[in-house]
Amino acid sequence: KQGNAYLRRAMYMPALVAVQHDPHARAHYLHLQAKGKKKMQALCAVMRKLLTAAWSLMKSRQQYDGEKLFAIPIEA
Repeated sequence: KQGNAYLRRAMYMPALVAVQHDPHARAHYLHLQAKGKKKMQALCAVMRKLLTAAWSLMKSRQQYDGEKLFAIPIEA
């Protein structure tokens, strides 16, 4: 495990709720699992995305756009 344990602990439930209720976050989570990531690894990736998005949204004063944040790249 890497990073700040307190921050990881604080972001766990918001990421879990996002995966359950935000269709874009859920699609990203399932995409990562399909690529072979374990459930917790995929959830940690969602945690990181939410955290970086929160920082970016506070900095730029924009509104949350799940479709833009969790855009899944098209693979050839």
